[in-house]
Amino acid sequence: MNPYLILIFFSSLVLCAFVWDHFGRRLKVPTVLFLLGTGLGLKALANYAGLDYSFVNDSLPIIGSIGLILIVLEGSMELEITADKRKIIHRSLWAAGLLLIFNSLILALGFSFFTEQSFRICLINAVPLAIISSAIAIPSAARLPAAEREFVIYESSFSDVLGVMLFSLLIETDSFTPLVLVEVSGKIIAVLIIALVSIVLLAFFMDKVVTRVRHLPVIAALIMIYAIGGLLHLPALLIILAFGLYASNLHHPWLARVMERVHSSRLKEEMHQLHHLTAEVAFFVRTVFFVFLGFSVELSDLSVGAPWAWAGACLLVLVLLRLICLKGLMKREPMHSLPYLMPRGLITILLFLKIPDALQLKVLPPGMTLLIVFLSVLWMTAGLWRERKIEAD
Repeated sequence: MNPYLILIFFSSLVLCAFVWDHFGRRLKVPTVLFLLGTGLGLKALANYAGLDYSFVNDSLPIIGSIGLILIVLEGSMELEITADKRKIIHRSLWAAGLLLIFNSLILALGFSFFTEQSFRICLINAVPLAIISSAIAIPSAARLPAAEREFVIYESSFSDVLGVMLFSLLIETDSFTPLVLVEVSGKIIAVLIIALVSIVLLAFFMDKVVTRVRHLPVIAALIMIYAIGGLLHLPALLIILAFGLYASNLHHPWLARVMERVHSSRLKEEMHQLHHLTAEVAFFVRTVFFVFLGFSVELSDLSVGAPWAWAGACLLVLVLLRLICLKGLMKREPMHSLPYLMPRGLITILLFLKIPDALQLKVLPPGMTLLIVFLSVLWMTAGLWRERKIEAD
């Protein structure tokens, strides 16, 4: 393919995404809908021109993994843990954990009843659908009130981390024993230590290195740490979340004592620049992923009723369980748009791609997963519009 056409393609993607993001923020419409539509349109053009785009499906897992790392890092670097935020952190953690467990169990029971497959296989295929996509939720919450925005960032990040840990555990383990729980606890402790050591070493690097290029190597190092953690079957996404939280809370006394040898007057500014660069790169990667995901859509799979029926039933279960859970956690406090902010997306697609062939629930209609992503984003859009209307009144 002509290299000039490739340059035009990717630069056009970024410019289109910037325009979509601008209009999406004003209209309270998630940018992901525009990006998926762009992918569908470009696929139609590619088919008309007879272009080969087979590389798109092969590149989705890699692009998605990088996007997930950057989005969780970006979101966690915005969070400062203070005494007045403990309530939000506790609530968001409970919401993420309870909804992950109950969503997974109820969906798995439904899959098992209708497909007559083993419960373990059904549970493995249900877990990706139970996870909130931080890749969509965090950017969509940007204009919400501060308390709601922080709840969404914490909840979606916790949901991603806990969901990936549960998914990996189910893939690798046939049965649960006390020894397995001890092993999982050990892995979590190891990850927190790795993240703390990483922030100290990378902060030392940024403090001592005076070259102009010093933030991109930090991002590259985090991606490498994530990949190594994945190879060692550690909850690697927790490393990224913990690193971001450490980086945004350097002022805490206990962390300041650890960092005292590398803490300088410009370290806070360095972290701010790292956060800015992460946001820029994440914007590009997220754009490419969702446009490529639009390329992978087969409209013929969505032209029959079965995927719509399955997707609608799954979404109904997810919505009802979320309403019940938030009602219990929030008690008499207003929930505003929180019941709507439960999009499925990048992490759901990635985990489905990682399910081994022997554990896939092949009786489910093709296109169901993408429809759940699409319908959950539409549900979130309805909530954002509702919030906009309330603000206008």
